[in-house]
Amino acid sequence: MKHRRTILPCGFQEEALITAALEEADATLQRAVYTHMHQCQACCEVFEMYRSLNQTLTRLQDTSTLEVSLRQAQDKLAQRLRPKPVVRLHCCRMLSAVGELCIAVSERGIPLVAWPEKATQLLSTLTAQGRVEVQEDGEELHARVTELHAYLAGTCDHLHWPLDELFVRSPFQHDVLRVTAEIPYGAVMSYQGIADALGRPHAVRAVAQALRRNPLAIVIPCHRVVGRTGHLTGYAGGLERKRALLAHEGIPLVARSAGVFIDRERMYVGWRAERAYCRPHCPSLTTITPGDTLLLSLRAITAQHNFVPCDVCHPEEASVGDPR
Repeated sequence: MKHRRTILPCGFQEEALITAALEEADATLQRAVYTHMHQCQACCEVFEMYRSLNQTLTRLQDTSTLEVSLRQAQDKLAQRLRPKPVVRLHCCRMLSAVGELCIAVSERGIPLVAWPEKATQLLSTLTAQGRVEVQEDGEELHARVTELHAYLAGTCDHLHWPLDELFVRSPFQHDVLRVTAEIPYGAVMSYQGIADALGRPHAVRAVAQALRRNPLAIVIPCHRVVGRTGHLTGYAGGLERKRALLAHEGIPLVARSAGVFIDRERMYVGWRAERAYCRPHCPSLTTITPGDTLLLSLRAITAQHNFVPCDVCHPEEASVGDPR
């Protein structure tokens, strides 16, 4: 390899630096180069420049890394293009105390409990993509319908169903629905509270959108999520159904000129993480965060045996139905 014979300002030959950087120098020249660089910072920088260039050229000549990346990209594309297995759903419509509902059952659990318009939209999208095959009736479907009727009739307060997340759109929606599913029967939480609980306090609008697209109405109780002031708002089934579901669970409501609100004065304040509850004006509530705040009805306190009374305000001593 023929190098340039350029004399550097310090008097050292650039050719010698290049030869050493390319690892082509014999032991004597290499020793001379390193001895000189120990005394000359300018030549050190020139040497590092040529060594870096040599390393870059060596990597470009190595096709193995490129082949690995190309194979990974091909595998990822093939995985996306691979047809997803068809999910067989047993579906039916049922008339309930809060109107007509569509319910579906798959091999993995319950993927859908929704009002007819939303159910049609969700099912038609996946049917057009060839991802679902809809069938009517089914033994398990009838059992779930019976259980949902019992829930809405007030003879049970939980639906312990295995859920199929077939219609859940994103990891964020999954997280929102997970927190919502933890809101106890007879309790409410705010949109702001859910955003805080997820560590995303500014994502209130995104939380509302995720709940508006909830494919599992009633089962994942998005009707128990209200505005920060207790205002009933934002329900896919309509505010009248939201009001009916909350009243059914014993949550006191009050009508005002601005709409329907939770009657906070007749609710206990629950600590979501600590599983304790207070009167609405307890001094200890100055430290509670939105993400830890639940409003609990008397029915919720009765049903949730793991909530303990606050040792500051002693809510267990309040009059029945009047936590004040």
